[in-house]
Amino acid sequence: SNGIAIPHVSSGYTSADPSIAFDVDGNVVLAFIDFTGTDSNPIEGGIYISKSNDGGLSFSNPLEVLNINVMPDQRIIDRPWIVIDRSNSANQNTIYVTSMNVRDSQPEFHPYVSVSTNGGSSFTLR
Repeated sequence: SNGIAIPHVSSGYTSADPSIAFDVDGNVVLAFIDFTGTDSNPIEGGIYISKSNDGGLSFSNPLEVLNINVMPDQRIIDRPWIVIDRSNSANQNTIYVTSMNVRDSQPEFHPYVSVSTNGGSSFTLR
């Protein structure tokens, strides 16, 4: 199919590091960074998801996973990666999005995980 443009959260934002996953019903979930860029001061934006229930022909407006302001010194919005639990268990369709610190951020440096148990409507940072 033709390329699909996902709208930016704010004008002037740029996107990076897309990752894609499928839920048990075949819906597509795209995770990505949408932000002002690492050269801006302050950096604004975060990690977002957009969902498609028509095989990727159209996507929802971005939903926030993690805003950089949660831990502004650590800047924990780099390299997002998404997986959706496809097991036949109580965790089925739970969305997990991992991220890490942006280069040149303050310590501590380690991976972070955001979890949604409601289809991406809200996320909890763990």
